[in-house]
Amino acid sequence: MAEWKRVRLGDVACIKTGKLNSCAATIDGRYPFFTCAEFPLKIDTYAYDSESVLVAGNCTPYVNYYKGKFNAYQRTYIITPSVTYVSAKWLYYLMKRNIRHMIHRQQGTVEKYFVLSDFTDEDLLLPPLATQRKIAAVLGAIDDKIETNRKICANLEAQAQAIFKNSDRQNDTIPFTALIKILSGGTPKTSEPSYWCGDIPFFSPKDVGEPYAIYTERTITKDGLDSCNSGFYLKDTTFVTARGTVGKVCLAGVPMAMNQSCFALASDSIDPLLVYYYTKASIDSLKSKANGSVFDAITIAEFETERIARLKESEEREFVNIVRPMFDKILSLSFESRALAAMRDALLPKLMSGEIDVSKVEVA
Repeated sequence: MAEWKRVRLGDVACIKTGKLNSCAATIDGRYPFFTCAEFPLKIDTYAYDSESVLVAGNCTPYVNYYKGKFNAYQRTYIITPSVTYVSAKWLYYLMKRNIRHMIHRQQGTVEKYFVLSDFTDEDLLLPPLATQRKIAAVLGAIDDKIETNRKICANLEAQAQAIFKNSDRQNDTIPFTALIKILSGGTPKTSEPSYWCGDIPFFSPKDVGEPYAIYTERTITKDGLDSCNSGFYLKDTTFVTARGTVGKVCLAGVPMAMNQSCFALASDSIDPLLVYYYTKASIDSLKSKANGSVFDAITIAEFETERIARLKESEEREFVNIVRPMFDKILSLSFESRALAAMRDALLPKLMSGEIDVSKVEVA
């Protein structure tokens, strides 16, 4: 720790803001476009070619790392460290930790935002460059495994989607609600403490997973569940977000309750994975019918007017037999990735403070 020293971020990095409005994004752009969203959009032109840390300067302050050509929204802060003193990947992990205590500095009453001095004046405990690289390597190895898992899951789901799309259909369509039940959610009284912070996950639109929701921001107790209109929905129940954020579809990775901004879909006659894929096949049509005086909403009436091009019975059986092991793998990898992320987040402050010594770590 004797070689670690305190520095201002502005003394060891060049800090700029982007210049563009978010409307500059394009669907098929060649370069990443960093905005206030968690993940970058696309754009046709680039203004920066560097290894940098990018922080969304308003709303929720997401932190990203990128090396190469990119562009940025006018309230995205682009932090390019001096390669002599600072590893950009180490700084990325440090900023992911530090952003939690920086939020209180944001200004503005309606829209929160950072100013340049919030970053230039940020105090860093800077280890030697070799130590920074080792810390980044330890954390990066965990993130690489999480990303590998994500790609495997995405590939498996894409294969399942292709199998479903190419399966033979019956000649006639049937009403959606003749095959699939539309079930409601509800929220326990928020002023009653005994209803909250229990062991029952409580699903809302912000908890949508790809394809599984395995974690929810809030939880409720058994008393809370009994007090509201939500059922206790089993694993593999399909959830559809119906208000505000409309038309997101996912599966429950564990049994959970659900709020009133969503519908739970289930069937007494077909496998839950068929419910999921029939819903995904119908979602664009359902979204096009969504309406509301203040914001869009999908209602039960939209489901009642929807029709399903059902697979032949033999095709349904074959589809489930092929796809079920794929989704079991997806769910297993999703739990593994969540455990890895928890381990990374637990290691992060200990590594950044020097509490864990990485001097003996071999960096590939």
